[in-house]
Amino acid sequence: MKIKRTLLSLMLLSMTPAVFAQENNVPYGYIVRQIEFKITDMYKYGRFDGGMGTARSAAMAGAFTSLGADLSSMSINPAGLGMYRSSEFGVTASLLQTGVENTLPGFPVGSETMTSSNRTSVGLNNMGFAFNIIEGTGVLTSFTMGFGYNKLADYNYRSRVALNGSNNTILDMFAQSVMDFTADVGHDGLTGNNPWRHPDNGGAFFYEWGAILAYNTNLIERVGATDDYRVIPELDQSGMGISQYANTGSRGSAGEYTFAGGWNFMNQFYLGFSLGIVNSLHVRDVSYQDRYTNTAQIRGMVYDQRLRTNADGYNFKLGMVIRPVQELRIGLAVHSPTMMTVRTRYSSIMRSTSATGAALSTARSPDREFEERFITPTRLLAGASYIIADRAVLAVDYERTWYNGMRVFGPLYDRADEDFYREDVRENLRPANTVRAGLEVMAVEGIMLRAGASYVREGLRDEFFWSRDRPGMRLFDMPTERTTLTVSAGLGYRISRASSLDLTYVFGKTDFTVYDLYYYHDGFTDTTFYVGHLDRMRQRHNIMLAYNYRF
Repeated sequence: MKIKRTLLSLMLLSMTPAVFAQENNVPYGYIVRQIEFKITDMYKYGRFDGGMGTARSAAMAGAFTSLGADLSSMSINPAGLGMYRSSEFGVTASLLQTGVENTLPGFPVGSETMTSSNRTSVGLNNMGFAFNIIEGTGVLTSFTMGFGYNKLADYNYRSRVALNGSNNTILDMFAQSVMDFTADVGHDGLTGNNPWRHPDNGGAFFYEWGAILAYNTNLIERVGATDDYRVIPELDQSGMGISQYANTGSRGSAGEYTFAGGWNFMNQFYLGFSLGIVNSLHVRDVSYQDRYTNTAQIRGMVYDQRLRTNADGYNFKLGMVIRPVQELRIGLAVHSPTMMTVRTRYSSIMRSTSATGAALSTARSPDREFEERFITPTRLLAGASYIIADRAVLAVDYERTWYNGMRVFGPLYDRADEDFYREDVRENLRPANTVRAGLEVMAVEGIMLRAGASYVREGLRDEFFWSRDRPGMRLFDMPTERTTLTVSAGLGYRISRASSLDLTYVFGKTDFTVYDLYYYHDGFTDTTFYVGHLDRMRQRHNIMLAYNYRF
């Protein structure tokens, strides 16, 4: 267990500000830390988007804690099912375009490099049934059961970073990493049919495989019989400049399958529950390239990594709505943590290329599969809505999400390991606040106009800051969501007494924490290799179309 905790400690360093990596001679950054399971992964897979769901709820920014008679109620406040007075089937499809922009202030010196990429996807946002089983006039006025699917998060995007004029390459960092690696396990760990070796049996740490691949593709070499390594002389880029590219292709989504029930007591008190099964698929292809200018033989290096992550879990929701007067509704809902199991398959390949792009030398890491288990945050939702002159409804929601309560658990961790993660979560994460507001107005009979807005505050603590050249910046290995602002508008059209169409547009903007492509500091020689800091911003344009049929 001592060796395993050492591995966990080094992995967890990547979650905290870079000063810790600086003190421990550990390769750091977006490119070299992809494989590790971090608290930023817990934060990402435990963070859901309120702008999904049905077209009607999305048009009102998801402010449905006190509203009901909508299929999204099963994932927001299941007490809303009790407001159905008939049965319903509905389906919502979406066309989503995601744009990611990476900005590198001051790189090169005196200029700014900016790159952006877009990805468009078509998917299912919501589909479900609500069955009005009991309809009466007594204390129990009605009971409705529902089941369906609700999209929680979307992982479809492309990200591109392009730099010109760098005076160092990621190979410099890999050469230094090999020196540290061979000091621990010996030179024989770098060559031959080397399996994926865990520190428990004397092999490489996960993040050291980039260095091993660079050695096996003959891009770095041993200096004579010494323990020193260097980038091969043909790639000496002193004063020449290097073009560097980092491309990420991400696809996938998270969704929740729900079974729910809602009671209506005398049209004044509503109570509901739901059981949810969360499932997600996330595939990331990360490609880093160096392109060299002063060698005819080797013109580039390509380092490709692929991660395929499946996650599943289950949760429970309980909600209530009270109606003290006809026009006012007050809602409250509690979402239990989701017990998530995350399974990841990882592979990587590195190759040197000629001027024509042909591979000169290629090396692969063994494929790796690993599993993690963690608990997502608890959520508390409160909301109120008011009916205005029987022609409009205004709704406001507040959500509190306790990211600092996330935990890891399972057979891979003993009590000390779990405590280590718990402390790291507490030190870096905090409860987050979300505010949503929505308005629905009957323009004319059969036509509804809707609008909404929401603001999500980050669940990251402010106490931890680290900066190389800009104060007040928070640095993680992976760009991590901070604040998100969404605005939405929609139109509802009643086709007949039984059927209707809803059309919605949602715009969202998310700011992320800054990050480095790579960073390494040798505390003994005071040598630093890095590319950063990168600022990331994401914009989403989501068009939803829904059809609903009541019977």
